[in-house]
Amino acid sequence: MKRRAWEAIRSEVAAAPDDLETGGILLGKDTNGGVTISVAGDPGPNAVHEPTRFLRDLNHAQRVAAAGWEHDQSVWVGEWHTHPRSNPVPSPIDIDSYLRHLADDELEFDCFISIIVSPSYEPAVAACWVVTRDAATLTPLTIESDTA
Repeated sequence: MKRRAWEAIRSEVAAAPDDLETGGILLGKDTNGGVTISVAGDPGPNAVHEPTRFLRDLNHAQRVAAAGWEHDQSVWVGEWHTHPRSNPVPSPIDIDSYLRHLADDELEFDCFISIIVSPSYEPAVAACWVVTRDAATLTPLTIESDTA
């Protein structure tokens, strides 16, 4: 993950109400070494924030994705969101959402990247999950220079 994407997540988490989920889309590229995330979108003005659920502002997410494609051909690779009062582990609601994305032939996902942040810890804890049709696997999250 590029540092600017990680800093965008940290900024959104710091600004979010303590008891409501927030999140956004992840844009990047699938390379030989895995997925490199270059953009972490914000929730958008019409996002729905609840204690155990977050629904991104779809129109906003589409604009973020279009700008990413225009800038460097980044594509939607996943999503990030918070779990304000629980561990950074995908909930049943999360898994259902990811599996719907993976089953949608138009989206052409082989895997779906999910970064979950639990801000209730000090410091906040983040976990990166690579989700396929068969499993959700905890994967190291590496922050790299924006120029790398």
